[in-house]
Formats: sequence, structure tokens, C-alpha cells
Amino acid sequence: MSDPLGRMGGMDLLSHPLEGLQSRVAGLVAECASTRALQRANERELGAQLAALAALQRLVEALLVDATGEVVRRSETAVRDERMTSHLGCRNVTELLEETTRVSTATAGRWQRAAKAVRPQVSDLTGELLASDFPSVRAAMVDGVIGVDGILAITGPLQETAPRVSTEARHAAADVVVAEARGEGPDGAPPACAAVLAIHAQTWSVALDQDGSEPRERAAVRKRSFVLGTATPHGVPARGMLLPEVAAQLQTIFDAQLAPAVQFDDPFALDENGEPLPLPAVDDRTRAQKQHDALAAALGVAASSGQLPTIGGHAPTLVVSVADDGRCVVSAHGTTVQMADGSRLVCGTSGLWNVNLGYGDPAIAAAIAEATTASSYAGVFRYENVYARRAAEDLIRLTDERFDTVVFTTSGGSANDAVLKIARQFWALRDMPHRKIVAGLEQSFHGLTYGAFGLTGEDLGRSLYGAETRLVRHIPANDVDALTALMSRAGGTIGALVVEPVLGTGNTVLTAEFVEALGAARDAHGVLLVVDEVATGFGRTGPLFASSEWPWAPDLLVTSKGLSNGTSAIAAILVAPRVARTFHDAGAVLVHAETQAGNAASCAAISATVQRFAELDALARGARLAARLDTAIDDLIATTPSITGVQGRGCFRALSLSLPDGSALPQAQVPDVVAALRTTGRVIVHPGLAGIQLAPALTMTDDALAALFAGIRIGLAAFAARTS
Repeated sequence: MSDPLGRMGGMDLLSHPLEGLQSRVAGLVAECASTRALQRANERELGAQLAALAALQRLVEALLVDATGEVVRRSETAVRDERMTSHLGCRNVTELLEETTRVSTATAGRWQRAAKAVRPQVSDLTGELLASDFPSVRAAMVDGVIGVDGILAITGPLQETAPRVSTEARHAAADVVVAEARGEGPDGAPPACAAVLAIHAQTWSVALDQDGSEPRERAAVRKRSFVLGTATPHGVPARGMLLPEVAAQLQTIFDAQLAPAVQFDDPFALDENGEPLPLPAVDDRTRAQKQHDALAAALGVAASSGQLPTIGGHAPTLVVSVADDGRCVVSAHGTTVQMADGSRLVCGTSGLWNVNLGYGDPAIAAAIAEATTASSYAGVFRYENVYARRAAEDLIRLTDERFDTVVFTTSGGSANDAVLKIARQFWALRDMPHRKIVAGLEQSFHGLTYGAFGLTGEDLGRSLYGAETRLVRHIPANDVDALTALMSRAGGTIGALVVEPVLGTGNTVLTAEFVEALGAARDAHGVLLVVDEVATGFGRTGPLFASSEWPWAPDLLVTSKGLSNGTSAIAAILVAPRVARTFHDAGAVLVHAETQAGNAASCAAISATVQRFAELDALARGARLAARLDTAIDDLIATTPSITGVQGRGCFRALSLSLPDGSALPQAQVPDVVAALRTTGRVIVHPGLAGIQLAPALTMTDDALAALFAGIRIGLAAFAARTS
């Protein structure tokens, strides 16, 4: 049988050219390092150099993929002694690639998957070369258009349809996606990156195979596992895959045991002889060790519960419910919260930053009762109601008619989900569907619903839940250079920039320079500017909306929390004429609906909150409280060495803390600080980045503010005594 792929000895056509190429590249690298060529390049030159290097990498990857495919072919024979892997002393292809190329197991696996997708097939009868599974993808690889990432992005979703979709249909879909990779798509978009190619391929996969393969939920259940390994002198290793709900239950156990409602002793108490009581022992366990011990305690409780089978039977599902009367609210009035254990706490967080006028406002409660009596349910799906109409009019009036349309949702997270839809549909209606990327800021918080989870810049477990981030980009807050570079590189594919005026995580305030740069980005690239004022809206930082003081008006503004003084699950997206007109002119409908969005009771709460803001002169009272906060924080810093920094604005502040040795407070100990302030200081604060956050009601009295800071002093002293 002939060997069309040139396995005969003496046919080495590549080694010498590769050695010459390697020598030239090595010389280029050395010259670049010695002359600092990259460091001396301006931004445009550096971008061009990066693009050229990436083009070279794709060509090199084409050879690597083909070489890997040949290794796979030579190792597929059923006779072990005839395999290439056996000849080179390796157990499998992955091990051979790892040893010969020094790559990781993951990379070796990706090369093999790419090679199997695009390598030419060899006829078993004649030995001649046949077409690959995806001819157009292979052609794009050989041309240097796509590398391994692009190959897998296109072929992965389409290969999943193979048992149910014809080869011709898959090839046709691949041809369309490859055209997008080459920049030859019907919309005239520039060559697409691997992330966008994956979206296109997945879209074709769904269109071709609407019934789909095994549902992910069912696959997750099938793949769940937990295995104890072989005992070692140091312990027993464990591995497996937990279902998300099981992982959440386990995290609940950890949270309950690692941040309990501990009642600390008075750090200044004396014994019967007038001597100071001994300080508690310092817990020097690592976070991982604490979680191990928490798991051991939970397993001990389960084992002693009497509910586990003793002989055979099926193991029960472990469901954990953590009850804590010290964190169970019974009632709340003004800025005082009554807990189920009888304690009365001063609230320094306005609930979850949303009770801006204090708890239990009678006028808002009466408005909700009246609306509920008039109509127990009236929504905005296919119909509308007078309460929603009034609330929308109130919001448009409050913003000086910079917006002319309001979209109601049920939370800040769901509102940001809808924002992603609005932005992408806006550009599709303008014949630019490739502008799907949405950019945000690192350490931002936009919610934990599925779309908003990916947009949130703080990593709160996105990988655990598989949150979608392929069409999301993040840059550091207040980094004008990073914003400029992002827009220069990808401005034509970015649909929207989403920012918080004050980042909910860490209370970082956007600088005037960065805000101006955002406006410049819109002017230059037409990108939609979205301001998430879920936390900052309704006077939290001073003005009604923080962005009202910026030199430009947003295209979309998101508000929630203080919108109803925390009484209802309600949020609103305020839409500027530029965006609304695009939908209206096209007769387009935003495909987004929530049963309780814009319901009568919630919208009545909005109108009542707007009215109460005026009646209570809430913005002026908030400004006076912010000044008193400044004084109280300065006094606290002067007497509390553990406070190392202050961030935020208005009635939205964060205090950075340190340990007695001067090192920054570890994030794992923040819950312990919050617990100490609650149980010893009798105050409620919010956990922050290496510290705590304060967001008191705008209407907090002088006496309540004094009690809040007295409790903070006591709680911090108790925590310091415990950790010193």
C-alpha cells in the first residue's frame, strides 16, 4: 500500500526549513529583547506587531495541527507494537505530545481535537487522501485565517449534531461561519474572533438540530461523581463533580460555620480579681483547613441524625437549612431592625442599599395597599396599567425628559439581562449584528441572574455555573488607556459600555477623566453608554442619579433598589430617544417579559417613593447626612488604627481594614468582622473588599448615626481582641 503522507525514510522535507525558521525567529526574539523594540513602539505599532505575531502563530498552529493529526493516525492501529506512541515509549498520544512539545495536557487535548476535525482522511482501500470532515475549516487553517481556537469554536458545536444532521448541512453551516472568520460575511463585519465564531456555530447547531442532544441538566446529573482515592501517609485525596445545587448546599454549610453569629465577650471585661480576662486563642487555620473541618462537622451531624440507612439502601440527598435567629428579621422601623433572638440592631446599610427613606414609611405602604385593593394583579405584558403609566411618567419627569421610554423588570439583575438584549437588538436593527460585545469594569457588580452574572466584573463563581462571558470584556475602572486600547482594538464589534458611577464592590468612584473618556468613546465609535444606577440611584451618592452630573447623558439608565424604597421587586430601564426611536421606526418588539414586572402594587410604590422624596426633602437631608458621615468617619479613623482607607461618596462608603500586625484584612475574615459588629456592636454593616461598607438611610437621625458608629467601635475592638 502506498503511503501518501510521506512516512518513508529519507523523505524529510521539513526539518531543514524548520531549523532555519527557528534560527531566524530566535535571532528576532534576541534582537527584540536587546533593543526593547516592543517597549519602544507606539500603540499603533504595537497593535500591528501583535497582529503580525498572531498571524504567524496561526500558521505555526496549522503545522502543529497537521503534525498532531499524523501522530494520531500512526498511533491508531490496533496492534500496539506498530503504534508510533509505542515506538517512542509513550502510553498514548497525549503523553507523546507533552514530552515532545512541552505543552500541558489540556493543550495536547485541544490539538488532538482540532486535528481530528480538519485532518484529511485516508482511504482504507486505496490509501489515497480524502477530504477532511470540515473542508472549509481546513482551508481557513492552511491560509492562516484561524488557529486552534477558531477550529474548535467552529467544529465543536457542529460536531455535536453529527448523529442527527447530514454531512452536507454541517458543511454548509461551517462554510457560512468560515466566511465570518475571513471577514466575508453578509454584514461586512471584520474577521471574527474565536469567541464570536463559537456563537455563530452554536446558533447554526441549534438551527440544524432543534431537538438537540442530551440536555445539559441531564448530562450534569449523569456526570455527577464523588470518589475517594487511595489513602496516603498525608490523608485521602478526593475528586469528583458536584451538581450546582449540591455545591450550593455545601457552600451554605461553609458559610454557616465559618461566619457564625458568635457572641464575643467584652474585650475590656475583668475577672473577679480585677484582672483582664484572657484573650481567645488565635485561629491560624487556612481557609481550606477551615472548610475541611466544617465539612467534618456537617458529616458528623448527618451521621448522628438517625436518618441515614444503616444496612444497604439508597443514600439520601443531603439538604441543609441553616437557622439563625440572630439574622432573622421580625420587624424594622426607621433605622432600627428587630431580630428573632430579641436583639435590636442599628441598620447602617439601608437594608440592601435600598431603604433610602428608612423602614416602614406609612405613605408608601398605603399606596401599595390601595393599588393591591384596586387590582390584585395588573402587569405590562401585552397590556399596561395606570400605575405603570404614572410611574413611567414620574421617572421621565425626574430625569428632565432625557429619556422617553421606560422598561420595567423585577430586579437590577434582570434589568441588566434586558440591557444586553436591548443593546444587541439595537445594532441588529441598524444592520450591524456583529456588534454583540458588551464591555464593563473589573470589580463591578451588575447582578447574579444569568446574563448579568457574566457582565459582573467581580468573580463570584462564574465558572461554577458556566456563566456566559464570551461576548463580554472587562477593563479596570478609571483606566483611560485600557478603555482607549479596547475601543481601538474592538470598537467596531462593541455594542455597549456598562458602568456604575460608584462600583458596588469596593465603592470606587469613577473619575471625571474616565467619564469624559467614556463620552469620547461613544462619539468616536457610536457605542451605547449604559449607566447602572441600581445602587447609586435615588440619592445614594448625592444627586437623584449620580450620572446626572456627568457631561453626557446615558443611552440607557438602570435603576432599582431605592426605586420603591425597598418595598417591591421592581427595576426600571430608562431608554433615551436615540435607542427607543430605532425600535419604534422598525416596529420591533423587545423579546423580554417577566410576569411581575410593572405590576400595579410595585409601580404604585415607585410613584409614592418619588412623592415622599419631595415631601421629606430627602436629597438635602442626604447631603447633610453625608457631611456628618465625613466627620464620624474622621473621628473613627483617629481612634481606630485598623482603619486604613476610605472610599465612596455621599451616603455610600467603604472602610478598608487591617489586622493588628498592619497587614490588610484577609477577605476570608471579612464575614468575621461583620459578625462581630452585629453580635457585639449591635449594628448592621455590609461586607466589602478587605473591609466593610456603609450605606445608611438618607433620613438617619443624629442619634442613630452616633449609635451606629459607637457600635462599629465596639465591634472592631472585639474583633481586634480576638485576633491580636
